[in-house]
Amino acid sequence: MSELDLYAKYLDLGVKLGRSGEDLTTWVEDKVRQDMKRSDRQIERQKKLEEKEMEMQREEREMQRQREEIELQKHREEMAFRREEKEREMQKEESQRQLELRRMELEVETKKLELSSRSNADVTGPKRSYGGQRPKIPPLHDLSQVDLYLERFERHATAFGWPESEWTSCLSNLLKDEALSIFLSLSPAEGSDYQAVKRVLLQRFGCDRNGFGSKFLTVKPQEAEDFGTFINRARRYFDRWIELSGVSTLGGLSYLVCSEIALQACDEDFVAYIKDRSPSDMVALKSVASAYMDARPNKSFHRKHSVSFVAKSEPYRSAVRVAERKHGSRPHESGGRFNYSSKGHRSPSFQSNPNMVKRGASRSPSRDRSKPNVANKSVGQGQFRPSSGSVSSNVTCFQCGGKGHVRRECPSRPREANAASLVPELPSHCCAAKMDCNSVGGLKI
Repeated sequence: MSELDLYAKYLDLGVKLGRSGEDLTTWVEDKVRQDMKRSDRQIERQKKLEEKEMEMQREEREMQRQREEIELQKHREEMAFRREEKEREMQKEESQRQLELRRMELEVETKKLELSSRSNADVTGPKRSYGGQRPKIPPLHDLSQVDLYLERFERHATAFGWPESEWTSCLSNLLKDEALSIFLSLSPAEGSDYQAVKRVLLQRFGCDRNGFGSKFLTVKPQEAEDFGTFINRARRYFDRWIELSGVSTLGGLSYLVCSEIALQACDEDFVAYIKDRSPSDMVALKSVASAYMDARPNKSFHRKHSVSFVAKSEPYRSAVRVAERKHGSRPHESGGRFNYSSKGHRSPSFQSNPNMVKRGASRSPSRDRSKPNVANKSVGQGQFRPSSGSVSSNVTCFQCGGKGHVRRECPSRPREANAASLVPELPSHCCAAKMDCNSVGGLKI
């Protein structure tokens, strides 16, 4: 409504209200002015509302734009991620395909090589594999030539391409008797190691350094062996001894031979002391020997030879064989005695000549009474009782019928018979365990 319209409106209203003159004019102007102010305020409020609404709409549009940008960015990132993931999968598939192709190529090459090797093996010789079959070589019979047999076996295994890890299983099919027992007594780890098996067999059957040295220094011609074969065998012992000793100079050879020959005439304790320190030359050997003698001034280094006669007799060798069967080893010599020891027993000593008892010497009481010097003498455990030095004149010899001597001292008796009649007397023993041990002289029967 315009200002004129307001004047007309309020003028009519003032006339109706009874106003006139200047009072009417003032009242009309006041009313018009109030309405105009009211209208201006309303217009102002409306304008502010419109501006606020426009601001809100603008903000809403900005927020919508930002949301759209965010959604677009997310979509772009998602698409990029999917694209990268797809590329990775494609690369992985490509790698797997390449690996599969490479594996197939290797298999083809392996098959070609196998076919080629088989064809070559069929043309040139037998198959180079063990296959669990018995090797086509004779079994081991001569235990004194274990080194030659093992060398032959190694050449055979190398020629046929057997892996060394299978050599022990191949060799076990060729061993017999004692060699097989030694192999079976080894632990699984040692039994699968060919070098360990070889070392044990060579050492057991005297085919190591000490064994060949002893064989060379004590070599003798065998029955029905010609001189050429004998000298070749001695030369082989010597060559193997030198080879295993690592000797490459004349001085080393001289020391080896001289020291070995000298030590054979020495006491076993002295020899063990020397070999335990392994002197490398004559000066070192003398130094070690001097140290041994300085530490033992009352002990001689000479070997005692009192057992030589007994060791040659057949009864003594029979007793040794019995001991080997019972104990699995030979008796050891120490100071002229051969000792056998058994768990829970007092170890007796078989003392050799001259302390021996002759067969039949202790069977007759009259003969014991004819020994006034030694009849009541206490004899140590496990020793041979000495024979008497005199015989009664009324004794009759069962060999020749003469008087004054017994059969074992008869001059007409052959020397071999006298030697065969000398046997060691098995001593009694003291068993520490309270049980029936069924043993004699420390040897279980």
